[in-house]
This record gives sequence, C-alpha cells and structure tokens, in this order.
Amino acid sequence: MAQNSQSANLVTVFGSSVERLELNFANPDPALGDNRAEPDTKHPFFTDKAVRRALAMATNRDGIAERLFGKDLFGRATCNVLAAPDSISSPNTKGFDVCRFDLSAANDELERAGWTKGADGVRAKAGVRASLRIVSTTGNRLREQIEQVLVDEWRAIGVEARIQNVPNATLTGSWQSGGLRKRGEFDVLLAQTGITGADPQSYLAQRHRCEAIPRAENNGAGSNYERLCDPRIDALLDEAGRTLDPERRRAVYADVLATLNERAVAIWLYERGRYDAYRARVQGYVANGWDVATWNVAEWSLR
Repeated sequence: MAQNSQSANLVTVFGSSVERLELNFANPDPALGDNRAEPDTKHPFFTDKAVRRALAMATNRDGIAERLFGKDLFGRATCNVLAAPDSISSPNTKGFDVCRFDLSAANDELERAGWTKGADGVRAKAGVRASLRIVSTTGNRLREQIEQVLVDEWRAIGVEARIQNVPNATLTGSWQSGGLRKRGEFDVLLAQTGITGADPQSYLAQRHRCEAIPRAENNGAGSNYERLCDPRIDALLDEAGRTLDPERRRAVYADVLATLNERAVAIWLYERGRYDAYRARVQGYVANGWDVATWNVAEWSLR
C-alpha cells in the first residue's frame, strides 16, 4: 500500500516475514528434569489435535492485523508459513477450517473431544485443565497487545492463557545457555520467522524435519521448536529437495503447507511489512521485500 503527498511517498513492503504462534508438542513440565520437552515426552493437552484446531479457529487473524495495524498498512493476515514469493506461496490455505475465525466451531470441536467447562469457565479433560503459558519477548508492546487479544479470544472457548514474557536473550539463547525456545520451555511461543531467499527448502527443513528438533541427543541443533516429528513432512521435503521441475516443487510445498495446517502445528497470524519512505522527486524506486529500500539506488534519479 502506498500513501503519497506532494513532498514524499510512504510505501508498505511485504516480504517473507510471518508472525506465528508455535504450539509445543512436547511436555515442558519442569518436574521432568533433564527430560523436559524431549521429543519422547507428550504435551498434556496439545497432543490432542482438537485443542490445537480449536485454538486456531479461535484466533482472529484478520481482526488482529486490522486492529493493530490498519488494513494492509503494516501487517497482513495470513494462514501460510510461506508468504512469499508468490511462486511458492500456497493458495490453498484459505479454504482450511483452521484458517477461519469461528468461535462456535472451536467450542464444538472441544465439546466433541470431551473437553468440558468447569465452574471457572476453563475446560478440562481427565483431570487436565486447558491452561497454558504464552511466551514472547518483554518490552515488545505490539506482541503484548497480540497476547492480550489471544487471552480474551481463547477464554471465550474455555482455554485459559497466561502471559509470561522474558527478555529476548533468555528466549532466543542457545541450547548451552538454556534458551527457552531451544529448550522447549513454553506451551505457546509468539515469534517471527521467514525465509531469507526465494528457495524455501533449507528453511522448511530446519523448521519442520524430525531431525531438526532441538534435544539433548543433538546438543540443541535445529529449529523445529514445535517438536513435531511427522514422517510425511520429511518425505515431502525429501521429494522437493530432489525435484528440479518448479511446478512440481510448488505442488510439493503446497502439500507441506496443507499437512502443517491439517496437523495444526502452528497458528500463522500475519505477514510483517516494513515502511519505505522517499522524496517525491525520486524516480526509479522499486519496492523489494527481500532487500533494503536502496537496493537499486544506482537506477535512481531526481526529477
């Protein structure tokens, strides 16, 4: 979106950066000691796909993006881990039920799965309460606002969410330093991710392959922070990696996206944009979500 005046132009540029909620499939209970959040542990309620699906349907992506940024000004709602480039961005995600905001469907999903509301309005099943921690970085006003929206929306379906933010160094630290993201010490993690080049293979492999789950065995290597191991995703990524035909690769990546959404692995919220501003006298500016505003400055001129 461009906003123009007589003296300057302001342009919103979107690239591949996506704000997302990562759902932990492993058990982050401190009582597990050294085995905490290891891949062979199971989260007390995120192992139930109905809970993950319900949270996705109870997340108003459009409302978050428009309330916090205005329509297409800085954030643009998405249900896609691959927001760019268009050649690989899957067009199919808009049709998934987990991508539509529907509190009634979310409540029905939990009821069918046996999660019933208690006197305090929080659902429980087999003695396990649907109570979770959202973790992100302290001092980030925007993310704090998003978290508060989620607390209210999820409460409407009987899920209690508590905000427990930490300094960025604590959240994103290495395995050796006890970084919460690497160690899996969260229920839901609010963060930003995105590919840095036009080919998504290495990014998806680092984010979603089984071998990319950080754990004691691999000394915390990898960035599969949801800690989901799905052989189908591994097989699809193997196929994409050895396929040269671009149309076939796009179809395979669309299958990866469909599988991630079908499994409700994460909740993608919105594409993050940036503002480029330049004087109205400048000619030759071309928006580029993959580089800085001055990427083609050699082609600029003044009129």
